[in-house]
Amino acid sequence: MQIDFFIVDLEYISARKTMALYGRTIDGKKICVLDPTFQFYFWVVPEEKEDTRKLLNYIKAIRISLPEKGLHYVSDATIEQKKFLGKPISAIKVVVNEYDAINEIKEDIKEFGKCKTYENDFPAYRRYLIDKQLTPLLLCTVEGEEVEDEIISDITIKAKNIVHKGETLLKQPKILGFDIEVYMDTNKGSPQEDKDPIVMVGFYGNDGFSKVITWKQFPKPKKYIEFVKDEGNLILQFKSVIKEYKPDYLVGYFSDGFDFPFIRARAAKYGIKLDLSLNRKEIKSARRGETFSTKITGIAHIDIYKFIHRMMRDTLDVASYSLDNVGKALLGEGKEDVDITGLAYAWDKGGEGLREYCEYNLTDAKLAYRLTQIMLPNLHEIVKLVGQPIYDVCRMTYGQLVEWFLIKEVKKFNELTPKRPYHPDIAVRRTQTYEGGFVYEPKAGLYKDIVVFDFRSLYPSVISAHNICPSTITNEETDSNKTPEIEINGETTNFYFTHKVEGFIPTILKDIIQRRNRVKEILNKDEKNDPVLNARQHTLKILANSFYGYLGFPSARWYNKSCAASIAAYARYYIKEIIEKAKEAGFKVIYSDTDSVFISLVDGKTTRDARIFLRDVNHELPSLIELEFQGFYPKGIFVAKKATEKGAKKKYALIDDKGKIEIKGFETIRGDWSVIAKEVQHKVFEIALKDDDAGKAREYVKTIIKRIKQKEIPLEKMVIQKQLKKDIRDYESIGPHVAVAKQMREKGIHVSSGTIIKYVIDEGNGPLKDKAKMPQDCSTYDAEYYINNQIIPAVEKIFEVLGFEKLIFMEKDQSQLSDF
Repeated sequence: MQIDFFIVDLEYISARKTMALYGRTIDGKKICVLDPTFQFYFWVVPEEKEDTRKLLNYIKAIRISLPEKGLHYVSDATIEQKKFLGKPISAIKVVVNEYDAINEIKEDIKEFGKCKTYENDFPAYRRYLIDKQLTPLLLCTVEGEEVEDEIISDITIKAKNIVHKGETLLKQPKILGFDIEVYMDTNKGSPQEDKDPIVMVGFYGNDGFSKVITWKQFPKPKKYIEFVKDEGNLILQFKSVIKEYKPDYLVGYFSDGFDFPFIRARAAKYGIKLDLSLNRKEIKSARRGETFSTKITGIAHIDIYKFIHRMMRDTLDVASYSLDNVGKALLGEGKEDVDITGLAYAWDKGGEGLREYCEYNLTDAKLAYRLTQIMLPNLHEIVKLVGQPIYDVCRMTYGQLVEWFLIKEVKKFNELTPKRPYHPDIAVRRTQTYEGGFVYEPKAGLYKDIVVFDFRSLYPSVISAHNICPSTITNEETDSNKTPEIEINGETTNFYFTHKVEGFIPTILKDIIQRRNRVKEILNKDEKNDPVLNARQHTLKILANSFYGYLGFPSARWYNKSCAASIAAYARYYIKEIIEKAKEAGFKVIYSDTDSVFISLVDGKTTRDARIFLRDVNHELPSLIELEFQGFYPKGIFVAKKATEKGAKKKYALIDDKGKIEIKGFETIRGDWSVIAKEVQHKVFEIALKDDDAGKAREYVKTIIKRIKQKEIPLEKMVIQKQLKKDIRDYESIGPHVAVAKQMREKGIHVSSGTIIKYVIDEGNGPLKDKAKMPQDCSTYDAEYYINNQIIPAVEKIFEVLGFEKLIFMEKDQSQLSDF
C-alpha cells in the first residue's frame, strides 16, 4: 500500500533497530511509519594516505560483542573521494549494523592507528532526515504494508520506501494550548514542587475547544469547567484530555521552565506515569544549553515563549517577554485582569471566587494557542529551511539554525562536516579576539534634513562578494582577494581568499540572499502582505545575518576566526569608504554604526542629491553589496554621553516625514524606568521634534514636576519594572527590585530568574531597597525620588541639546531639585 503523510516527529528505536516516523495523513489520521531499512554510517580519514587500504581491511573485519547491547559490526566499508574544507581527501565510509554501534566501532578504529572520524556525532533522527532528504511537515509518500503494533496511531506502516513528494505543507495542524495554576502557600514563598499542588489546568484548541479541570467545586460553573475529586485525578484527566484530543502540537508558554517540571514532580508524588508519548513511554526531560526541555515522542511539544524570545527579539518591542506583554504586542489582548496572588486565599475559602481564576487559567491556555497560531508561518518556514522537526527548531539558537542548515546543504558539495569542538578547544577559541564593526561617533546636537542609508545584508553580502569561506582561505596572493588590514590578538595582518573556486558558504549564502530578494519583490507587489511570504523573507534574513556570528562562535563546527575577522574588516572598509565619499560629495556625516550612515543635507542639498549619490556609490560597489535609502527625517536629536561632549552610540530620536517618531537607546524602550518617566521623555521628544519649541517642552516638564510634588500623578504611573537576572539568593547587592522580589515570595508569589518585578518607591527614610514596595502595597510615593532619579535623568541630556545648560524647572523656594 502507498500513503501520503506529513512527518511531525520521529525517533530511533534502538531495541528494534528502526526509525519511527509519527505524523498525519492527508485525511487527518494519525500515522506511524516504521522504517528498518536505513543504514547508519560515519567517515574515517587516516592521517597518512598509504594507510587507507590497510585501515579499510581492518575496518571491514570489526565485530564487537557486548553482553547488554548484542553484536555490533561493520556491514560495509568503502573508500570514497570527498572534500574537507574544500580540499580533496580519500575517506572511508563505515556502514554499521545499527546506530548504537557507531561509538564502539569508532573507538576500536582509533585504537588501530592515527585517523580522524567525522559525522559520528549526529543524532540518529537528524542523520536519517538529511540522508533521506525528508523535511518534517512537508508531504512525503510511504510504500509498505500495514502492521499491528503497540504504538498509538490510527494506522501503522512498515516501510519499504519513503520519499519526499512535494512542497505541500501540513497547513492545519491540530494544536492544543495548555496552562497550569499552582497553589502558592503564603507562608513558604515561591511554589514548591514537592509540597504545593496543581489546582487547575486549562486547555484551548482548534475550533474553540475549551476546558478547565479543577478539584474544588463551586456553584454555577461554566460549561468548560470540569471537576475531579483531587489533584491525582486532575493529573490523570490532564493525560486523558491530551490522549483523546490527539494533538500534533501541544503548546505552552514557558512550559519547559514551569508547567512540565511541576506536572512531572506532582505526578511522581502520586506514582502516576506521564506516558503521553505515542510509543506509550513517559515524557523525557533533557538539558538544552542552560535550560531543560520536555520531549513527548510523537507529539511536538512547543514552548512558544522560547521561540518568540529567541527569534523575535530584533522585531518585537516589549519591556519584557511576559505572556501579558507579548499577547498585547502580537495579538492585541493580554491576560485576564485578575490578582493571581489571591488564588491561594480563594482556594482555601472556596465558592464562586474560584470562577474568575478558572477564566484566568483558560485565557492563559488560549493565549499560548493563539500565539502559536500567529507564529506558525515563522515556525514552519524555519522547519522547511533547516529540515529538522518543529520541536527542535522552536528551541534552536541562531547559531544552531545555521549549523544544521549547513550540515544539510554541504552534502551537495561532497563536503564532510567538521566535528563538534570539545571544551578545551572552545576555551582556546574564546581567547582569540579581533576588531568588530566601525562606529563614527556623532556630536550631540539637533540636526535637520537627515538621510539614513544602510547596506542591505552587509555581512552576508561581504561573504559572498569576497568568497570568504574556511574552504577558500589561502596563502597564495595570486588569483585571491586580499582583505584590508586586520588586527588579531594585537597583531596586524591580511588574509587571502582564492577566487579560483567558489566556497560552499558563499555559494549557499548567495542563494539565500537571492531567494529573499525574490520574495521581497513579490511582497512589494502584494497589498495583502501575505504572512507566509513575510515569514519566509524574515526567516531567510535571520539565517543570512547569522553566518558572520556563527563563523566567529567558539562552539561552532565551522568556526574560523580568520574568516570572521575578515568579514568585519571588509564591513569597516565599506562603511568608511561611504563616509569619505559622502563628505567629498558635500554632505555632513552625523553618525555611522556598523552598516548604516546618517547624513545631513546641508548647503542646499536635497533628497534628490542624496539619491543620485546613492546611485553613483552603488555603481562602484561589488556585486551583491548594495547601499539602500532607509529614510528621510526632517529632524533628529543626538545626545551626549555622560560626563562628555561626545555623542552617545545608538542613542538618538528621529521624526520622519509622516510625523512618526523613532527613538533608539533611550529610557522610553527600557523596562527599568517608571511609566511617568517614559511618558515625559517621549512627550519632550514630541514637542522638540514636532513643535520645535524647547520652551514649551521645558514648561511641560515643570508642570509634571509640580504635579508629582502635589501627588496629582496617579500611583500606577510611578510603577517601575525590572527583570531578575538570577535567583534572589544569588544577589550579593540587594537593589529595590530584589527587595520587592523577596516581599513577593513572602506573600506566596512565584518568583525566579527571568521574573519581571514591578515596584513603587514609597515615602519614608532609609535606603532605597527599604522604600521599594509592591504597587498594591503602596498608597503614595516618594516625590523627590521620582523627580530626581526618574524625570530629570530622562530628559536632561535632551535639554542640553536644545540649548539649556542649566534648566530651571521650579522656583528655588519650592525645591532644591530645581535645576541641573
